[in-house]
Amino acid sequence: MLALLILVSKKWNRLIFTYSGLLLVLSLILVEYFFSFSGLDNAMPHIIAIKIPLLMLIGPLYFLWSEYKTGRQASLWDTVHIIPFFVICALLAPFFVLPAAEKIAVASTSGDSQIRTIYLLATFLHLLFYVFLTKHKMKTQSSKPQEKTLHKPLHTGFSILLFAFGLTIILFMLGKVSIGFNRFFFVIGLGLMIHFLTYILLKKPNSFVVKQITNDPELKLLATRVQDYLMTEKPYLNKGFSKSDLSEALGSNQNYISKAFNDVLKTSFTSHVNDLRVEEAKELLINTDDKMFAIALNTGFTSNNSFTRVFKQHTNRTPAEFRNLNRNNDSQFTN
Repeated sequence: MLALLILVSKKWNRLIFTYSGLLLVLSLILVEYFFSFSGLDNAMPHIIAIKIPLLMLIGPLYFLWSEYKTGRQASLWDTVHIIPFFVICALLAPFFVLPAAEKIAVASTSGDSQIRTIYLLATFLHLLFYVFLTKHKMKTQSSKPQEKTLHKPLHTGFSILLFAFGLTIILFMLGKVSIGFNRFFFVIGLGLMIHFLTYILLKKPNSFVVKQITNDPELKLLATRVQDYLMTEKPYLNKGFSKSDLSEALGSNQNYISKAFNDVLKTSFTSHVNDLRVEEAKELLINTDDKMFAIALNTGFTSNNSFTRVFKQHTNRTPAEFRNLNRNNDSQFTN
């Protein structure tokens, strides 16, 4: 119901489409498992086995939603990701068109365990591919740290679900557990993912707003001036540097400065300034023996605590860890 409500939202865009699609697919799979476990599938034979092709949509929808969150435009090539779904649908088409009685009879048989194992492995590898693909994209895309606060735990949860699914497949192949044990873990994981996706929607509704690309030439020119001024004058090294200082230096309005950052540079003033300060701090950490507090003050941070916090957000390491790592690498290279 939630997926359908999101889908018919007036603020429809590619983020909402992929997000609600993922939520709907997970829900339909869960419904099919419910009817299968409860023995009610005979009362609704038309839903038997719908989870088989639907499982091939989880990875693509999750990956595309992750991609669109970074501002990437949708393209025709994105449809390539759903080819496995249509392939499975085509292979199962003879079963789906069977009369209800015959469909129930086929589903009630034990079936070929070897075919079932191959299908489970194929599903696992398909999901595994998209987990690694999404992780790779998350590392290479330069999205703001605050935008990853919910995306990262979602990816972690998705990976844990996949690990449990893969482990039970291996145990099933070794004859250690029944197929029902595999389904149990997967159903629990699906339920948790649905609730987490709902949590994301309630916690961060702005995550589903697609930023429009600006065509204002004056705004683009201002963004260029901002970048040139920051790179040449380096005013961000002063700890009191603010947006009002920047607007005064460029003879522009603060609101227009903010619009240049948000619409053209796709970041905020604070985030961009912190990016530049961290890059300056990296140079000092590698090339000098200055104390951490001195480096914090010399790069515009108000305190050592704020310096450490922002630096770790950008590099996943504390300043001390970054210095030690790069010093060790330099020593190894010299030797």
